[in-house]
Amino acid sequence: SSMEPEMEQKVKDQHMERCVNLLVDELGVYSTAQEAWERIYHVSALEALHIRNGHIKNPSAQTKERYQEFLRFENDFSNCLAVSALKTKFGPHLLSAQKILNQLKSTLISPFIEKVSRLIDENKERRANLNAEIEEWELEMQDEREDLQYCFEELTEMTQRLGRCVLNDQIKTLIPSAVLSFSHPFHPEFPAQIGQYQRSLCAHLDNLLEDRVLQCLSIPLQRKILDMEKELGLQITEKSCDWQLIYGLDCQSYMSDFQPDLRFRFSLGFTALWHRLEGNLPLHSSPFRTQKLRNGHKKCLPLPPLVHGNHWQMLESLVKSKGSLGTVLLGAMAIRSFNWPIVMILGGLVGSFYMYEYAAWTTAAQERSFKSQYSRLLQQRLRTDVQQTVSGFELQLRQHLAKVRNCWEAQSNETLNDLNVRTAELTKQIQSMEVLQLSLKKFRDKGQLLASRL
Repeated sequence: SSMEPEMEQKVKDQHMERCVNLLVDELGVYSTAQEAWERIYHVSALEALHIRNGHIKNPSAQTKERYQEFLRFENDFSNCLAVSALKTKFGPHLLSAQKILNQLKSTLISPFIEKVSRLIDENKERRANLNAEIEEWELEMQDEREDLQYCFEELTEMTQRLGRCVLNDQIKTLIPSAVLSFSHPFHPEFPAQIGQYQRSLCAHLDNLLEDRVLQCLSIPLQRKILDMEKELGLQITEKSCDWQLIYGLDCQSYMSDFQPDLRFRFSLGFTALWHRLEGNLPLHSSPFRTQKLRNGHKKCLPLPPLVHGNHWQMLESLVKSKGSLGTVLLGAMAIRSFNWPIVMILGGLVGSFYMYEYAAWTTAAQERSFKSQYSRLLQQRLRTDVQQTVSGFELQLRQHLAKVRNCWEAQSNETLNDLNVRTAELTKQIQSMEVLQLSLKKFRDKGQLLASRL
């Protein structure tokens, strides 16, 4: 039929009609004839093979037309095979992959992204709270530092005031009573025994004064400091509870040059009377008295002496002379001024009183005199060192308060460092979660792109 074109076209039309009827009417593969026309091919496989192998050098127009039809058949057949493979083999896999992607997105990626976002927000809120707490803690530390400084100054003033008051009170009241109540064998005829007595008395006063001062000063200060440490929230240690002021008193060093005068002295003797008269009457050596002016200042005006200075010098030389000339002259003046009976009566009274005092000048009286001289001199010397002792108390208190301040600063800085460490850890967690969130979003976008391609 290839040699007869009319017959070839006729046979082609017959085959086309029969194939269209088969595909549309009998098999029902296509619904229209046009779709069936597109799936009907008039080709020669042998002729196409010869053309591809180069056996036909100059193909005719009909041969070229049939070869083009064969190429169209080849292309449609390969597409049909691909579509069939997709529908039969790759289609379920693609649907399964798309389903898995959707399940991953709905059950893992999206909830994980939401969870990470929520954790990031919570950590940011927690970090903001920590930053606010740090600022509040710093302000609180500043306020407590000022309160601590005020409390330190108050304790220092209390130490100065109370220490001065306690020391003066103990010097005034405790020393005379303690010296008077001290009991120890006293032998004035032996100087070595007097030294031993003085050392024992010094040791007794040392212990008594130290205990009283610590009880009246150290214990109140210790309670104040413990209350302050409790208010600051510091840990009360055994060392803090055992702290107390150190007051080392050495009366022996104060009284190392003390030389008691245990000689008998008649209270109505000329020397004793002279000292009393000298203390009560204004002498020429102190001829001034004060007068207050209108401006509040004082002006010194001379006070006329009761006895002229020359007369005082004469009387003093007579009374204090070691010979009996003063006694004879004064006796002559008394005899001339009074009658003999009066002079004898007065002499007898004075002699009786002298014998009474001399008889009463026993070891106990000498011990009382020793204690009186000792307590007066010790009080005088301790009063001169009150300010220095109070300064020592203040220095000890400042050293202990400096330790308390350092402990408080260390504890506060430790708390602040802990807050900063927690803030830094939250910042690292937030950064790592943000990186994870970004990676999850990238995976989600890639999954969406892959699902759209599938």
